Amino acid sequence: VNFSCYIALTSNTLQLGARIDARFEKAGATISGFLGFDALVQFDPLYYVVDVVAGLSVKFKGLSLCLTFSGFIEGPNPHRIKGSVTISILWWSISKEVDETFGEQKPELITSIDP
Repeated sequence: VNFSCYIALTSNTLQLGARIDARFEKAGATISGFLGFDALVQFDPLYYVVDVVAGLSVKFKGLSLCLTFSGFIEGPNPHRIKGSVTISILWWSISKEVDETFGEQKPELITSIDP
């Protein structure tokens, strides 16, 4: 198992990310997987985006089954989820794309500063 992470804070943003990888082998079978994300949160105006990747693989005697996801979530004006899921069996792969937006588009408020 491997794990890594980071956190950074600026005057207007928070950035963080992490990734974990794991592998297990027994009796000729291998199961491995990973999960990772990178996130950016802006405080003013409020905005966030999170990139996510994940995968799981099972291999046994030359046969393999893999499931992967890659995408992002952003918002809040409006919220959006976009990515793809892929399932691979032997030499076949099937992918499904997702692109959904929900919530209302609100006009940005610009604050004025008296000089």
